[in-house]
Amino acid sequence: MIAEKKTLLQRVPRIMPVLVLIAALYAAWIFYSRWNAEVEERKAAHVREIERARKDVELNGGTQLKIRMLYANPGAMRRGESVQICYGVANATNVSFDPPIPDVWPSMNRCVDVSPRSSTTYTLNADDGAGHADRAQVSVQVK
Repeated sequence: MIAEKKTLLQRVPRIMPVLVLIAALYAAWIFYSRWNAEVEERKAAHVREIERARKDVELNGGTQLKIRMLYANPGAMRRGESVQICYGVANATNVSFDPPIPDVWPSMNRCVDVSPRSSTTYTLNADDGAGHADRAQVSVQVK
């Protein structure tokens, strides 16, 4: 018996399932790689968002009660004029001034007009409602 040499077209029925399987595995690998890359990018974006939020909290006073700023603009005035007292607090639930200034509330940046009749030192009192308090002072000179 002489073995017949098969032509390529005669071998195709045997080779075709192997080629289809290789192509299917290659396509599956491409889909998996793209899916995995997308999942990794979502995880990285989530980590970046958490870090950005942490930095925002840190820049805005952290989680602790703190008076961020208190100043008078201008620091000196003539009797009958007004001056702005500007304040900023982080993580406060209540703020008040002594002597009292109306219409104040916790804010990162707020200014109120005052017209003292004589030189006055204003004390800003802030608390967080959990027993923590902070205070700061600013003086206004009346000439």
